[in-house]
Amino acid sequence: MSAVLYDLAEVRGAIAAARPMSQAEIDAEVAAIRAELVRPLARLALLREAGAHLTAFGPDCRWHEACQRWFGDLADLRLTGTKAAIAEREALIWSMREAGDSSRVIRERLGVGASVVADALAKLDPAPETITATDGRTMAARTGRKEVPSGPKWQRAALLLRQARDGHTIASLAKAGGWSEGSASGLLSDLLRRGLAVRFEERRDGMRVHRASS
Repeated sequence: MSAVLYDLAEVRGAIAAARPMSQAEIDAEVAAIRAELVRPLARLALLREAGAHLTAFGPDCRWHEACQRWFGDLADLRLTGTKAAIAEREALIWSMREAGDSSRVIRERLGVGASVVADALAKLDPAPETITATDGRTMAARTGRKEVPSGPKWQRAALLLRQARDGHTIASLAKAGGWSEGSASGLLSDLLRRGLAVRFEERRDGMRVHRASS
């Protein structure tokens, strides 16, 4: 077996080139890495909270659908570990659930375990598979309860408008959202400006009707 010969000068040169880093340099590199890991999540949260999916793809687009259009396979997002990542993962779970996806489908699409989905749905289940009747009996839900998710008021108003088959007046939107009529009026004006609502000449109780834009 032949021996391998090394040039001692080259070895010493390589060691010198890979000099130890100062603490300041280490801290700077770590900070840069952390920023790169966190910044995408902060940007993702900004898009979600601003309702960017509604602006980009229309009022019928759900959050998870927009993410799939933008980023491809949702499992590739790997939303694990940090609180920010878990918050974005839960937002996707709730969006898929609201669209009618079962827990199994959600697990497969996100590449997560059953406990992850169960924990998220324990906090909020927009469309539960079972409901509890007033007498305490548990039964299968036909359509699921429609609960308005948390988020910017205009985004909640857009969802309520989309769910209302006959549209909303200022008064009915205020009642559905738990807002004052002044707030509801401002929200409808915002939705009109964003192109997410259409105002009709039709009136109910003396107020014009608004519907989600198609």
